[in-house]
Amino acid sequence: MKLISNPAHTFSDHTGKKLTVEELLDKITGLAVCVTDKYGNFLEVNEAYTKLYGYTEEELLGKHFSVVLPEAHKAYVTQMHNDFIAGQEEMPQEFEVQNKEGKLMKIYVEAVRMLRDDDEGGPTKITIIEALNK
Repeated sequence: MKLISNPAHTFSDHTGKKLTVEELLDKITGLAVCVTDKYGNFLEVNEAYTKLYGYTEEELLGKHFSVVLPEAHKAYVTQMHNDFIAGQEEMPQEFEVQNKEGKLMKIYVEAVRMLRDDDEGGPTKITIIEALNK
């Protein structure tokens, strides 16, 4: 089973320890996980993420994460992402999202900021999602 699209991406946590995406995602199996770049575009999604939202990995990679948000929440949540990337803390919280068919779902979200150790560099947001209703 292919868990990630680009195992070459590596990240450094706040202690400087390097982790590959695969190592990182393996630590949190079963939960939906996505990695977005500083612009909010998907770099990685795991299988649980694609199942939750009904998209294929190919449909998501490179796209902005707001594709899974209802229109009314896109601007606010995008600003939250930008603030988080810039260094503000983000408390775990509930959000309303939508799957590919437009069905609304409640999720619980926690986020971790890590730095990319590749040519692109810069901060990324690793979002861990638990569906509250399916």
